[in-house]
Amino acid sequence: MRVAIVTDSTANLSAIRARELGVTVVPLQIVFGDRAYTDGVELEVQEFYERLTVSDRLPSTSQPSVGMFAEVFSRLLESHDAILAILLSGKLSGTVASAQAARDLISRQRDVHVYDSQLVEYALGLQVEEAVRMVNQGWSVHRVTEALAGVRGRTRCFIVLDSLENLRRGGRIGGAAAMIGSLLQVKPIITLRDGVVDVHEKVRTARRALEGLLTQLQRDVAQFGVSEVTIMHSSSPEAVDAFRAQVLAAAPGVRTREVWLSPIVGVHTGLGGLGLIYLCDEA
Repeated sequence: MRVAIVTDSTANLSAIRARELGVTVVPLQIVFGDRAYTDGVELEVQEFYERLTVSDRLPSTSQPSVGMFAEVFSRLLESHDAILAILLSGKLSGTVASAQAARDLISRQRDVHVYDSQLVEYALGLQVEEAVRMVNQGWSVHRVTEALAGVRGRTRCFIVLDSLENLRRGGRIGGAAAMIGSLLQVKPIITLRDGVVDVHEKVRTARRALEGLLTQLQRDVAQFGVSEVTIMHSSSPEAVDAFRAQVLAAAPGVRTREVWLSPIVGVHTGLGGLGLIYLCDEA
């Protein structure tokens, strides 16, 4: 069976990586003032952060339209037997709902499978990469979606933000909403839990928060094994270099890579973010 994998631009897969994987990426949009930009197409990551730095208003984001998904699904079904769309958490965006509505519009509805990853950023990208590996091994769509739940359980996603103000203003604070008053006075470690933004740990300083990330990484390396760690950031090169050195000291032998937080996520996290995304080798 020829299965096409679709994801959205919050998966933070570069155009080169998406081509290598054979994945179709459906972009979200970023709105600065009265102008909308297609994520990764009309607005690259560096330009986005430059604009964010000087903007006096928080930009907004919007999910892909139903029509965009319908066009992508119809085109892919001309050369594939089925489609698996692995998308960012439905509790954070209407992207899953748009894809489901598009599926219901096209003639081959049952050949399109929309999967809510309950993740975002490269944590979603990890799920996509694992799904491609499974499909290339001949797994059925049903078997892949069952296995992705296990992949999600092995995925870690933590970030320390310079400020929670963008999360608060964008309404993305999730289960931590009741604690906003106190959280704005500390440097919490933010994570994703059950598809929403939540607080993993509250600490008093950024230094201690980053130490908390490293402690969690060390625990997972010891207990489950970790081969590669992605440092996600919206920080200065100096801050990223210093943090990478700390990661390598805490987990010798683990490969590292760095990525800017995807623009759609960056709208809600703001500048100054540092975090880790990685997949444990075992559950």
